Amino acid sequence: MNLPTTHRPRTHTDESAAARTRPRSRSQRRTARRPHTRRAARGRTLRVVLAGGGTAGHLFPGLAVLDALADRHPGPVEAWLFGTGRTAERRGMAGTRVRQERLPAPRPPRRPTGWPRFALQLLRALAHTRSRLRAIEPDLVIGLGSYAAVAPGLAAHRLGIPLLLLEQNAVPGRAVRLLAPRAERVFVPWEETAHALGATARCEIAGNPVRPAVRTRPPRAVARRRLGLSPAAPVLLVAGGSQGAHALNRAVAEALPAIVARRPDAELIHLAGDDDLGALRARYRAARLRVHLSPFLRDMPSAYAAADFALCRAGGSTIAELQVCGLPAALVPYPHAAGDHQRANARAAARTGAFRVLEQHDLARGGMRRAIAWWLEAAHEGEQQDRSVRRTEEDAAVRIARRIGEIVTP
Repeated sequence: MNLPTTHRPRTHTDESAAARTRPRSRSQRRTARRPHTRRAARGRTLRVVLAGGGTAGHLFPGLAVLDALADRHPGPVEAWLFGTGRTAERRGMAGTRVRQERLPAPRPPRRPTGWPRFALQLLRALAHTRSRLRAIEPDLVIGLGSYAAVAPGLAAHRLGIPLLLLEQNAVPGRAVRLLAPRAERVFVPWEETAHALGATARCEIAGNPVRPAVRTRPPRAVARRRLGLSPAAPVLLVAGGSQGAHALNRAVAEALPAIVARRPDAELIHLAGDDDLGALRARYRAARLRVHLSPFLRDMPSAYAAADFALCRAGGSTIAELQVCGLPAALVPYPHAAGDHQRANARAAARTGAFRVLEQHDLARGGMRRAIAWWLEAAHEGEQQDRSVRRTEEDAAVRIARRIGEIVTP
């Protein structure tokens, strides 16, 4: 894939003697402020701060890029996450060597009356974040989206530390919109994302990074054995994400009799979050359906490999992983997502022909019946359908890591 040409901002020459003694371009200013960035070029330790997170959809692309950087960099890579400390974030970070720090992360207000308070909170967060960045001396900061990226992004820009942003969705979030004019690059998945950010953002269309484990997922038979599923049964993956699980849980629970009537041998992988587990366990027991039911699954590669079809939300990272795995799905946009970005994601993904879109309010009006029919059709078609939507272009994480190397190395 050819990446669009990006342009650095013009630098203006000041003919005064004082101005002639200062570096004139942005890159020169950063080199003068931060000579330690040259360590990366000499194969020494590369220090990276990931900023943001809060949800798996924000976090996993950053971890994928971090893995790709570690593969490319000749020396050690040290990483920190400046995040929110939320449960989804802690679960996603478990088992990694990334050091986690929970920093002040004021949320931008939706009403003008909230801006004075936000400004005061942001000033405090900036002071604290600048102190941590000075102590760590990172070679770059990668903003992952969410309000937790704002203070680290602004602080990095102020300190002359290269700032790069990952936007996973068709409609960019408010944090990315705020930081984009200050970033060296904004890596986006689709053309519409770049258009939404406008000419002041140096965007590159790179796709969404996907974790290496998803690309190297196990064979289907192995995955089903790991999850306690039958080798030949039709399997549906249900995943509502960290915010929107309840509506999908309710719709699937109410559809269990219809599933049993169509295919009594059907099985499910149901990632339900924490709140509905008890009620769902009772419903599955009454329906006598085999299910791998859990609030969260770290081994998502096995879930993707084991399933014939997915019923899930339309986060950008989820869609990218489904595409890589060749798993057809019914996408149910989370109706309360910021900027209605999940609906835009679903529409963009549906253009590939691999995905159907179901609105949440339609689930109880025949939508679940259609989803069940699509699932059983996909299970019947088997391997031919399952592999037909596999993406073959270069991994976005590798592409982004290569571009980061070009941008950060003096």
